[in-house]
Amino acid sequence: MSFRRLCVLATLFSLSIPGCSRPAPPASPSLTQQQAADSFRRGLGEFQGQVAAAEKQLKVQEVAVVVDGVRDSTHNAEISHKVQQLKDPDSTSHSFSSRGSTYSGSDSLFVISPILDVVDAADRIDFGRVTGVDVANRTILVDAGVEKTERPTDGWPGSDAIDQFILKRAVAAASVAAVQSLVDKYGRDKVVVIRVPEEPVNAEGVHPSPDLHPLVPKIREVAPESLTSTDDCGPQGQYYVTITVAPMDDVAAVLKLLGEKKPLVVDAAARVILIGDIDRLRPRATVPAIFDTSLLP
Repeated sequence: MSFRRLCVLATLFSLSIPGCSRPAPPASPSLTQQQAADSFRRGLGEFQGQVAAAEKQLKVQEVAVVVDGVRDSTHNAEISHKVQQLKDPDSTSHSFSSRGSTYSGSDSLFVISPILDVVDAADRIDFGRVTGVDVANRTILVDAGVEKTERPTDGWPGSDAIDQFILKRAVAAASVAAVQSLVDKYGRDKVVVIRVPEEPVNAEGVHPSPDLHPLVPKIREVAPESLTSTDDCGPQGQYYVTITVAPMDDVAAVLKLLGEKKPLVVDAAARVILIGDIDRLRPRATVPAIFDTSLLP
């Protein structure tokens, strides 16, 4: 056996033979607990960053679909399944949510993402008639009580049609919120309902007494029996103070008490005054500037 071969065998079997011993290779350094923890935190941070980026992209590409004319829970489930098919087919991830009775007892709200082209999504709807498409606010309004129609040559009705639907339903909801005891005492024609965003704004989840709203003392100077409540209104769950003003003959007399607060809607027939930005009542708030709208067409 040659001397070279003997050295090789000695190395394999960890033998020490004079003249052919070689130092053992250095062992790989093991990670300390601190290094392992730091590595884990870095990996977790990268993962969380990826999740946040994906959620941000889904948020900016979501579309709110308001469906009116929903008959029952079975019909709602059928529509829910069809709305989920509106998402972009080549997407690797998606989000979906739904809630019923958003503006009245017969409508539902579905929010689906990702959808890049809102008009294309509206064109593909087959579970009712599209009655409004708001591209800027990424909202589609559908009447599920009538049959589908093709897009008109001049395009789908726009944001005004959706806003009119919202305001009509908001007025109806405010009208039935009138305190019944005052209606019984004076009659509905002597009662005016005001809905105004709550003030003062406290910490999230903490709502001030509606009697603290600055309008209430002014109202009670001329209608001392007026009563208040706090209600969440619309799909965003924005909080409003509802003031049932009574007795009050003239809606115009109430308008004079509003000061700098400009009404959003004055419905003299329904005897309802709505105050505040309509964006609070829309299905989704205007896309925040922090989102990358370059992801949209």
